[in-house]
Amino acid sequence: MPPHPNPKSNPKPGQGSNLHAFLSLIGFVLFMWAFWNVGKPWAINWALRDEMVEAARSQPNLRGNDDTYEKLRVEISKLGLDEWLNADDCEVALEGTTRRVKCAYERDVEILFGIKRKVKFENEISTPVL
Repeated sequence: MPPHPNPKSNPKPGQGSNLHAFLSLIGFVLFMWAFWNVGKPWAINWALRDEMVEAARSQPNLRGNDDTYEKLRVEISKLGLDEWLNADDCEVALEGTTRRVKCAYERDVEILFGIKRKVKFENEISTPVL
């Protein structure tokens, strides 16, 4: 079989386009950046739900639900949600031996540089009081 007329047009393995590799790297970095920016608010919201359960399990006392609100206030501050959520905006209700806590908030999530979306998180838990 005769050799290919233009050897430069048929590169050997491993001699592919550097531009393709560079663009693939840029695409991967942008994907990971977006994943980090979008995933972080959801992880924080899951942590808030866990803390809502812990706060809801606190013993009822003469002050009613004040201890639950105080625990929520502390956890909201720890998670850095002060900008979007206030514990006073949450609803806490004690129904027999079950406490229901409902918190909803909306926040901006930056997907990529300059691309933002508003995301609404609605958390409602119901747990027995220990």
